[in-house]
Amino acid sequence: MKYISEPLSRKTLSAMALAFRKLLGLNEQQPFPCIPLLEKILPLLDSDYNFEVVSKEEFGELKEADTDALNHQIRIREDVYIGAVKDSGRDRFTITHEIAHYILFYFYGIKFNLCTEETIIPKFRDIEWQAYALAGELLVPAQAIKGLHISEVINRYKVSNSCANVAKDLSLR
Repeated sequence: MKYISEPLSRKTLSAMALAFRKLLGLNEQQPFPCIPLLEKILPLLDSDYNFEVVSKEEFGELKEADTDALNHQIRIREDVYIGAVKDSGRDRFTITHEIAHYILFYFYGIKFNLCTEETIIPKFRDIEWQAYALAGELLVPAQAIKGLHISEVINRYKVSNSCANVAKDLSLR
């Protein structure tokens, strides 16, 4: 299935990320607490929220996680969850990407509609691009890393090399 969302710019998504980090009491130097958010904070913010750790057999090799915002649910494949608990940058990004979907739809009320597979969706209306961009900004506030080396970004924010490089590129704009 393919969805189209309300338009959101990277600037808007960055502002949303900073506001959400502030709501959590995080400064720009702290790593994003994806596991505590998933397990403890979201249930306090939404009494209908639930998350589930799912076996690799149930999800399969290709599916790592999903979010059903209408039913207030995030599901994470077991190996991804374990990796995130161990601070794997890639797995932390996967979980934060699902949290980003949840934030956009539940907390910000961003509307989305089903569309045909043939529909060409501009990036700023693509729910996957929006969740990737918001997740990146939640994990690494671009304005906070000016002057940092990639290895410092990776270590401070517990992210992958890929995530750190994207954030670093954004910080130079």
